Amino acid sequence: MGYGKCELGKADALIIRGSALNFLENQHGQFKQLDLLVEAGRKADTLINYLCVEESYFTLLEPSQALQLHGRAPAQSERTIILGRVSSKEIHVTTTTSFPVHALLETCSMTAELNFATWNKVYSLFPAATLARHKTYPLRELDDDFGIRLAEFAHQGWTTRDMLWLKLAAQKPCGIGSRRVGDAYSVSIAVTPHIDSADTTPDFVIEHAAFDVLVGETTVAKGKRRSAPQTKCSEMSIYVRKLESLALRHHFTVGQSNSGSWSNFANERLQRWTKIELLKIPRRTRGFDVHGFSIPTGSTFRRPKSWDYADDQLPTWYKNFQEVRIEEEEYSCEKTHALW
Repeated sequence: MGYGKCELGKADALIIRGSALNFLENQHGQFKQLDLLVEAGRKADTLINYLCVEESYFTLLEPSQALQLHGRAPAQSERTIILGRVSSKEIHVTTTTSFPVHALLETCSMTAELNFATWNKVYSLFPAATLARHKTYPLRELDDDFGIRLAEFAHQGWTTRDMLWLKLAAQKPCGIGSRRVGDAYSVSIAVTPHIDSADTTPDFVIEHAAFDVLVGETTVAKGKRRSAPQTKCSEMSIYVRKLESLALRHHFTVGQSNSGSWSNFANERLQRWTKIELLKIPRRTRGFDVHGFSIPTGSTFRRPKSWDYADDQLPTWYKNFQEVRIEEEEYSCEKTHALW
């Protein structure tokens, strides 16, 4: 790719699918096109404009034509624009209504898809299966959309024999349960020296995108909004949703809100942080009382320029959460041995 990586960073775009996997597998030119995932709106428009104006790409297919080409119904949250250039691979720019990492986790069909590159790092979320063993596990039920993905990966040497079924496999995959991008089960490779820039999302935001890898058919209690998985899968599935808080500037994700979960741990601290920031604003200015922890989470409240965001605290809180969980597990083991 001839265009600057910084343009990807400014757009918070991800390189996904075969393009990212090609890099991790040290192949050369095996992927059919370059797939980019970017949030719809200003960032997507700026990136596409850069590719067309500065890099001489031109539009081959608009979103409706691209969907017709692939023979599938349009997804409400995604649209794909296909760009071309003489003697270059096509670029498929998929725009999504959510933060790209969130969208990727929410829509992936199999574990081999969970490899992606930012402007300065490449990540693999199931490297033991994908890279070490050249195997993939399904994350949703088989359908026509899944078949399209399988056909794309077949171009890079992924065949039916590389698909493992959880119920039939002799070896369970590493990384089931509560996860985050950049955890001990992941691999991350720096491809560009780190540069702090106000134009790009910090690495720790990407690397603290949390999610749950669930085994077997999943159910969610009534009354609770559910994000991914969009469909039940009798094998494995990904559950992910946005971490909503006025205390956050960037888009973070979490898994389920079970007792002792990272979601509950983070929300408890974010609620207190938000209350402190709200109390700094005069009652007449903010327009409502701050009672207990009934604090607004939506974007309707306009935060002042003096608002202190808690994003940089998430890595510290996550480390504390892990330490607390280890202590609780050790205490539980000691208590069990004492009963014996």
